[in-house]
Amino acid sequence: MNVLTLFGFLFLSCLFCAESMGQLPDSRGREFWLAFLPNYHNNRYSPSEEQRRADSLYIAIVAEGPCRGFIEWWDNTGQHWVERFQISDPRVPYVFARSWWGLELMGYNDSGVLLLTGSNEGGQGEKPVRQTFHIVVEEGGEVTVYAFQQALYTSEAFLVLPVDVLGTEYLILSYPSDGRLGSSGTLDEMSTPSQFAVIAVEDQTVVTIVPSAPTYRNGMREQRITLNRGEVYLVQARITPDNLRPDLTGTEVRATKPVAVLAGHQRAVVPVGASGLTSRDILIEQLPPTTAWGNSALVVHFPPPSDGLAPQGTHRCRVLAARPGTTLFLDGQPVAVLDRGQVYDFPLVQPVELQATGPILVATFHKTSNAGQVSRIGDPFMMLIPPVQQFLSRYRFLNVQKYLPRGGGGPAEPVYREQYATAVLPTTAELWLDGQRIDRSSYLTIGNSGYSYVWLPTTDGVHSIEARFPAGAPAPLGLYVYGYGPADSYGYIGGCSFRPLDISPPTVATFPACFAISGTVYDTAATDSRLRTVEVVQAENVSVTIEPFPKPSDSVRFQATLEDVFADGSFRLRAQDSSGYERHWDFSIPGFTVQIEPARVQLELLEDGQRHCRTFVLTNRGSFPQRLSTLRWEGDSLPQVTLTLAPLDSVIPPGGTARLELCFTASEKGGYRLYLVVGNECIADSMAALEVTIGADQVPPTVRRYQDSCGREVRLVVTDTVEPASGIASVEVLQQVNCILTVVEQELTRVIWHVRVDNPFDDAWYELRIRDYAGNERLFADTLPGFTLRVLQPAEGVVLMQPSVYGQLHCETVRLSNVGHFPIVLETVPLRQQTAFSVPPGQLPLRVLPGEERGLVVCFAPLQPQIGWYEDTLLLGSSCLAYTIRLLGQLLPQGYTGRDQCGLIIRAEPSAGPIPVRLSFPMPQPAATEVQLQCELSAQGPVSLALYNLNGQQVRLFVNTTLAAGKYVLALPVADLPSGLYWLRLQAGSVVLGQPLLITR
Repeated sequence: MNVLTLFGFLFLSCLFCAESMGQLPDSRGREFWLAFLPNYHNNRYSPSEEQRRADSLYIAIVAEGPCRGFIEWWDNTGQHWVERFQISDPRVPYVFARSWWGLELMGYNDSGVLLLTGSNEGGQGEKPVRQTFHIVVEEGGEVTVYAFQQALYTSEAFLVLPVDVLGTEYLILSYPSDGRLGSSGTLDEMSTPSQFAVIAVEDQTVVTIVPSAPTYRNGMREQRITLNRGEVYLVQARITPDNLRPDLTGTEVRATKPVAVLAGHQRAVVPVGASGLTSRDILIEQLPPTTAWGNSALVVHFPPPSDGLAPQGTHRCRVLAARPGTTLFLDGQPVAVLDRGQVYDFPLVQPVELQATGPILVATFHKTSNAGQVSRIGDPFMMLIPPVQQFLSRYRFLNVQKYLPRGGGGPAEPVYREQYATAVLPTTAELWLDGQRIDRSSYLTIGNSGYSYVWLPTTDGVHSIEARFPAGAPAPLGLYVYGYGPADSYGYIGGCSFRPLDISPPTVATFPACFAISGTVYDTAATDSRLRTVEVVQAENVSVTIEPFPKPSDSVRFQATLEDVFADGSFRLRAQDSSGYERHWDFSIPGFTVQIEPARVQLELLEDGQRHCRTFVLTNRGSFPQRLSTLRWEGDSLPQVTLTLAPLDSVIPPGGTARLELCFTASEKGGYRLYLVVGNECIADSMAALEVTIGADQVPPTVRRYQDSCGREVRLVVTDTVEPASGIASVEVLQQVNCILTVVEQELTRVIWHVRVDNPFDDAWYELRIRDYAGNERLFADTLPGFTLRVLQPAEGVVLMQPSVYGQLHCETVRLSNVGHFPIVLETVPLRQQTAFSVPPGQLPLRVLPGEERGLVVCFAPLQPQIGWYEDTLLLGSSCLAYTIRLLGQLLPQGYTGRDQCGLIIRAEPSAGPIPVRLSFPMPQPAATEVQLQCELSAQGPVSLALYNLNGQQVRLFVNTTLAAGKYVLALPVADLPSGLYWLRLQAGSVVLGQPLLITR
């Protein structure tokens, strides 16, 4: 017979908390309600009735002392059953066992038959039914209750919560449906849904369900159901060919009275949808209400079974948020921001520390062990992970075992081959299992949390475990119990407390005022730990006062005021409660940030009876809209004054502008001072001043002169703008010589004239008479000097130099005359080539006064002994205007006989006999810093070597001494001499020799 046999001490755990924690709400109680969610029964349609009913349901009651009570239940026919229980020895739990038949809820997958049509469509889903279990302790202390659903290859266990810890608000944490398609494209009969159930513990309990995924009967419609005491409402996700993975996680359940909620999956592959995984298992946990959630968890992965796991997929962890904007951290790193009811699912391959900015519910899911035809031990189960704050310090637990008959009539064999418990405790604490201390070498740390975990291989039966600090004080301990069998497993939390946790950060209420804000920070919820710190973190243009308060305090008042009301201000307030929950608020206080331009206007106007207007621009320099409620002028009364705002809307957005126009009539003489007053509901400020003088025009027009760089064109701007201004009546030309005057622009208060010189080689002048309409007059005269230099000689513009041999210097004079009225100054007289001709620099600058004649010396001395004609061009003037004079010179060879430019016979002969003195050509040419030359003397005697400019002036004496006969190499410094052509003169006795030297920079 395929019947499950239970031995003594076979069922689930008993937990004990430290006596000091006995008054805290926990998983012990005196009244419990539960139901068994739909499972998948492989022998559901076996011909053998014994096999059909072989799968079982178990309830284990564990007590700390003697007690008695009863278990009542209702089957699917509505029949009521009662069984009394009594526990005399607390070491032995009371185990209630029944066949699943008629007691387990039925969904729309009846173990491989989809109830999609007919009278049984949907099974018991989304119908109030009375098919629950009720456990009551009549005498004795509190007990702990566990439930276990056993079926062939699909089992699960869960902790049953007492009535006194139930709540009225839940968010469902389940697992995605495992929908599959058959060969015809319709749903395969192996499709199993995500599911949950709600149990009422009082009559007339109104339950509201807001689904996160389509439910079988109602889709996405919100459901509102009334349940009486003991009724259960099953909800399953609707699987369709278009939606194979609907997940009820995040579904909201609200009730008018406390309810119990169980959630999970009928039979899941973990991870769902992983290719190649074959075995599946039921998932169940009873969920705590959102009021019992924490904001942290220490999550540990599972030890691998001895025969390994299928390589596909990993264990999973799911985190569900209760509040919008919840930031989730894994090992201190942000990984997600979750909305209310949103889940974060991640692979569980190593221990992690979870933290969140709001309440979270955490569950781990053991992965499927089997793939293909390979059969391994272990399979999926679901386990809730409580926050560390809900850990107890001591537990008594039991590793469950079930036995199946061996074929051939042999002894029954155990299903669970490997039993485990995982303990999570502070790294500094000591762990004791069944009275034996666990060696610390077994500890494995959980990141930087300060906690460690231990995988504890255990045996079937009852065990005790506790954690203590070295000094003996109780230490917080988390316990998780589970077992692996062939394609089967179970797992449950060892227990926890349900004391109210402060998971709410402080809140604030504020009351704005003019340039200020007041408020109160609160931490007053039932589970809040009260305020310990309220402080200003940063402030800009704000003075903040926080009233003194005792610590801890449920509320703290503060007041903030702008320091400068004409600028916005901001500050950050930080509050922390006694549990360490912290919150920051950023506050901004609007100032009156309207600025006006111009801030001051001065006007001088004619008493002409005309309408005059001035525009002021209002700009909002702040970050808040400014609504103007005050707009007026104060001060002296101008005739017919008006104010107009454009646009008419009195709200100026941040960065926006408005134009304010002030108009009046200039009809009465006098001085007026007005102030523009602008404000909002909090302040009115004098923002701009207008000073107006109304009278007569007594100032003549003014003239500004702009001349081009060559002095040939002038732009005259005539204006009459000194207030009060009557305008330009006329501009009369009295004189104009050698120039042309043209009007290019004419307005009432401005006239622009253009003056152009006709002949730039002569002087030009003009004179104007300017009048305004008030009769004021101004005379303006101006002269534009021309380039009035004339070349008297050579008249034909060509200078022909006397022929020369190499080493000789010849100069000619150019005669110049100034025929104008202004001096002419030649700063430079450039040559275009500068290779044979030069202008001695000593005569520059050349200043020629009006009517004066001056000479300009030009010299010829080629630098190289190249025979022939030389030509250059002399420039007299500037880049704007200049004369050009052509220069010609001829270099003849030694011994040459010919005629010069005047027709005279010339002869160039070499000297006869030995040369007593020789002087080489200076090098380099042109020179910059130093020049070298050679001197050869045939006899001893006095020697002098000097440098002369082209005016014949000695500028440097290099040598003046007696030298012996011989050759000399001389290095002459010239770095301090100005650029130009010079002459080196060597005298040795009666012999005089010369060489030209060109110096340039």
